Amino acid sequence: MSYLKWDLKQWFTNPKNSVIYIVFLLVTLFYALRIASSYAPVERIDPAEIEARYNDSVAFIERIESNTDATYMQALSNLPQVKKQSIIDRKRLDALAAKDYRSYAVATAEWYNTNTMGPYKPEYYTGGNIFSDKEGFFAYIQTAKRYEGYTNLDMTITPEILEERTALQTLQRLLSSGLLVFLLLIVLVLSADTVLRDRTHKTVLGGFPLTSLKQLFAKGITIVIGATTLWVLMIPAFLIIGFQKGFGSLAFKIMAYCYGPSGSGIYDTISLGRFFGYITLYWVSWLFLLILLSFVISLLFKTEFLILLSGILLFASRTYYINGTVLKPVYAYSPLSYVDPANIVTGATNNLVSTDLLTAWKGLAVISMTNLLLFLVVWLLTRRTKPLVMQGH
Repeated sequence: MSYLKWDLKQWFTNPKNSVIYIVFLLVTLFYALRIASSYAPVERIDPAEIEARYNDSVAFIERIESNTDATYMQALSNLPQVKKQSIIDRKRLDALAAKDYRSYAVATAEWYNTNTMGPYKPEYYTGGNIFSDKEGFFAYIQTAKRYEGYTNLDMTITPEILEERTALQTLQRLLSSGLLVFLLLIVLVLSADTVLRDRTHKTVLGGFPLTSLKQLFAKGITIVIGATTLWVLMIPAFLIIGFQKGFGSLAFKIMAYCYGPSGSGIYDTISLGRFFGYITLYWVSWLFLLILLSFVISLLFKTEFLILLSGILLFASRTYYINGTVLKPVYAYSPLSYVDPANIVTGATNNLVSTDLLTAWKGLAVISMTNLLLFLVVWLLTRRTKPLVMQGH
């Protein structure tokens, strides 16, 4: 216990770590105050867009029904679909005018379900994206499922909820955009010297009767506490967004997609609470993996540079997460395939790389087995070496 207290003091009084924590806090506050408020989703509440499409639909219907020219007769096959869309858009406009966002959610879910085959919004076709139709199809079904989930909630529905601006929804969006990888990289930087710095305190540490394994166990606790501090520092930003846009609910639904060829997959939903439960398990699993990996590198090579370099591995999976490619089966058994767990849980990654191999529980099993292997390596290394405080430079 005395050694743990000493190690925690070293962690939090380390100038490098202190600067990182301060900068991280400032970045989160800046995000909450400036960036979060300017979030503009592609699928947003836009009365002008709905009204323009409604007016175009009404004009089309009137023109077709009053004209018997052969050119117009060819468009008759589209008439039932256009009529259905115009009725739904009228419901959406009326609901918005009455500020009845629950009715708006019901009608909007119906609209997206009706229009899954497109045409999709222009934002999906920017930057020469050749997978625009694929992404639009997925986004439309995803939005429909989300809106359907709101209609069954026993709470007031607000525009902030519908546009995913609440605190919990913002956190979910950030996790789906790589927040967990960002936090893990920070942990690597914070902990890179946690083992090696003890060699500069041999006189002090000589008074602690510790084996190497016990010393590493204490350091593991220190890193866990240090990593948890990052989440604590995000609380002020979470509260700012919550008081401005609402906190949201863990009962909100998001899509959990199971891949199927040619878009024939299963489009299910899970609650935000279950989503965050998965993320917590992945955070703990990945944190242990990085801790054990840094211990192995410290014991074998005695250099923090290689520990920092290992952070590059966290991005290695991006080289085979390319839209339109088919993931090789062997990659499903690599922990690097699960470094982005938010999109594994929602099924977005399976859709991206056209596979059904990446599942939330398989990822946790793969990372757990990797942790067990790394722990055995650490245990063997500590049995073969002198206590860490007695090792040379």
